[in-house]
Amino acid sequence: MADQIPADQRDQATSQGNQTGQSPHHDRDEIHPASKQDVELYIRTYSTMLRSSGEVKINALVQAHLNADSALHVNAREQSPDMPAFLYCVQRLPACIMQVCHILLGQSAETFTKRGYNIETWESVSAPGRRRRWFWDGKHTLAVYVSSASDVDDLIPTLTGFQIEWNKFHRLLNIEPNTREFLSAMHDTPPALYDEILKVLHGRLFMSAENWQRLEAIWRDHIWDNLILMAEREKSLTVQMLGGSYIGYAKATLE
Repeated sequence: MADQIPADQRDQATSQGNQTGQSPHHDRDEIHPASKQDVELYIRTYSTMLRSSGEVKINALVQAHLNADSALHVNAREQSPDMPAFLYCVQRLPACIMQVCHILLGQSAETFTKRGYNIETWESVSAPGRRRRWFWDGKHTLAVYVSSASDVDDLIPTLTGFQIEWNKFHRLLNIEPNTREFLSAMHDTPPALYDEILKVLHGRLFMSAENWQRLEAIWRDHIWDNLILMAEREKSLTVQMLGGSYIGYAKATLE
């Protein structure tokens, strides 16, 4: 595999965004700062959608999320990953979020059971940065107990930010045709070649060695499998609130 890595490939990765007139970074001076109204519109958007009994696509919330210009996701619009934001989201979600496509929200076991989900028999999972009761069906569905509007206000932006950053990784990991081959081979790559390929990947992902180390500390032995998942498909999460509404949770906190 060594002869497949041109000597100048590491430099090429940082210039790919300019080849078609695009840059990995946007000029933030061209973006109007978020106002209070933008933030309120974001909250109204997902609260209105969650009032229905159907699934809410996170894709439908992305633009409102961008317009809110969160201090926790300041580089959301950039084409390169916002690593502080991504690491924040990863630590506030269970590790199984890498496999999950659908998230169920409910206030009690009875709420889930009435809709046919016996989640207490599912695997109990946790997130290092946020104490919540999460249950995973072992496939593509994650259930979480939410007891207040503030729980929802924390969870929805986290899921949206996670999906935005995942899809940045997906795009970057598919620009060069041999990137996925590199990822698949990393488990068995000799140490000397491993370091060379790692430098190439850092360049292609516009990621510093320091941020890579932070991500590796979280994902540990799963880092290559997780990157392969991100390369294989875009993330398209859906969220569904069961047995209540965002307004109901808000009222519950006042009683």
